[in-house]
Amino acid sequence: MTEQESTAVEGADATPADPAADGSAIDDPASMAPAPDASPEAGIRSLADRLDELTAKFDRRIATDTAHRKGLEALNLQLAWTRDQAEARSAFPLIRQLLLIVDRLDQHIGATGDAFADSVREEILGCLRVHGVTRLPWAQGTFDAAYQEAVAVVPVHEAERSRQVHGLIRHGYRHDNVLLRPQAVEVCQMTTQPAVSDV
Repeated sequence: MTEQESTAVEGADATPADPAADGSAIDDPASMAPAPDASPEAGIRSLADRLDELTAKFDRRIATDTAHRKGLEALNLQLAWTRDQAEARSAFPLIRQLLLIVDRLDQHIGATGDAFADSVREEILGCLRVHGVTRLPWAQGTFDAAYQEAVAVVPVHEAERSRQVHGLIRHGYRHDNVLLRPQAVEVCQMTTQPAVSDV
């Protein structure tokens, strides 16, 4: 037997390789496809679950967008308020000068009853009100350091009158909720000194 014939016989006797042995076999497409659902109710439940999931995502998106919109609106309001306050504060020095003029008019009107001076004072106060500046309301009562300044003390012998406001010396003003100037007032103070009899 020649060498070529021997090689042919050996090739014929060899066992064919198993294609699945090395993992190279291709799966059957039919075996990879999901089995059809035999229950229509199960399919409906699956669709309903999917719809619920999408609805929940949609609701979360709406809630997020609403929160973002409210946040932007709040920021815009805060920016507008800050801008207004900054503009007002830049005018505070001028406003305080005008208030000093009003103080002098108050003194003049109180001493003379000048009607013309009174009209000028009201015109200035009207201009200040347009820009948010108003007088603090005046009423006798317990001294309040939050918006009043004690510039004079009136001695009293009755304990119940102690810390009561006796009189107004100078008006106070505010700009919106910002105190521009406190009221200058006389405050009663308890004393143990004997009262001086009138002669």
